[in-house]
Amino acid sequence: ACSNRAARLEARRSTANYLLSIGEDAEFVTKARKELAVADLPLLANLRAGAWYASPDALDGTCYFKSENGHRNHWDFSLIRLNLQVARMAAGTRGVVLVDATGNRRKTLPDSMSKAVPIWCAVLQAVISRAKEEDLGSFLHLPSCVHADEQLEIERRLSGWVAKLRAVLPEQEIEELATALHGLQLRGFWVCPHDDLGRQAEVVSELRAAGFAVVLCISASRAEAGSTSYVQGAGDDDEAWAQRVGLTPQLFWQRASELLEVARQRPREVDSLLASWADECPQ
Repeated sequence: ACSNRAARLEARRSTANYLLSIGEDAEFVTKARKELAVADLPLLANLRAGAWYASPDALDGTCYFKSENGHRNHWDFSLIRLNLQVARMAAGTRGVVLVDATGNRRKTLPDSMSKAVPIWCAVLQAVISRAKEEDLGSFLHLPSCVHADEQLEIERRLSGWVAKLRAVLPEQEIEELATALHGLQLRGFWVCPHDDLGRQAEVVSELRAAGFAVVLCISASRAEAGSTSYVQGAGDDDEAWAQRVGLTPQLFWQRASELLEVARQRPREVDSLLASWADECPQ
C-alpha cells in the first residue's frame, strides 16, 4: 500500500485524474444543491477554483473571497473586493450559494469559506444594521472546524473592520442594502461531501425561516487519504497542471463530456488531445 504522500504524488502524475476528480466534485455540487433544496438560489463561483466545479450555464456570477483573508493570524476584511453583489443576490432570494474547494488534505473547507465569508457576513451585516460595538460578536457565525481561540481573535478585530467599512461605504449604498435585505441577516452555512445532506437541508430551511439570508458555502472536494487516483481540490491546484496543458475552466466546460470520456477510457491520450486543441486555437 502507498503512503498518503506517495499516493498523492501518483494521483498527480495524470492529467486524467485531475479531470475526473473535478468531474466527480462537480457532480457533488449539483447533488448538494438539489438535496438541500437550494437549486433556485443564485450560484456563484468563488474565483479562481470555484469556476472548475460548476458549468457556466449553471452559474449566476462570480465572487472573490480570498483564502488569505482567512488564514490564521492574517484574518482581514477586504476593501478591495467588497462582494456586494453577493449581498444583493442573497437579499433578493433569501440566500445565495457559493462554490469553492481546497486542496489542503487537512481541511474540508477552504479558508475563504470557513473564515473570510463569515467575517464578511458579520462586518457587512453590522454596518447595515448600524450595530453597537458591544453587539458585533452576535453577527459572527463560524463553522465548527474553526477553533475557539481563532474565533476570539476574529471577534477582537471586528470593530476595526466595521469602522474601516463604514468609512468607505456610501450612506446610500448602506440604505439600499438595508432596504433590500428587509430585516434579513446575512449568515454563512457550510456543506462538504462528508456531510449528511438530509440533515443539512433541515438546518438551511430552519435558518431561512428564522430570517437569515443564508450564504451557503459548498466545498466541492472531499478529503481522502491514500487515493492514487482522486485529487482533492484539483481546481485549487490548477497552476500545477491545467496551465501546463492550456486548459481553463471555460474550455473544460465547453468540452467536458468529451474530455471526461477520454479521461475515463483512454487516460494517456488526454494530454495529446489538449495539445491538439491548443494547436487549433493558438494564443
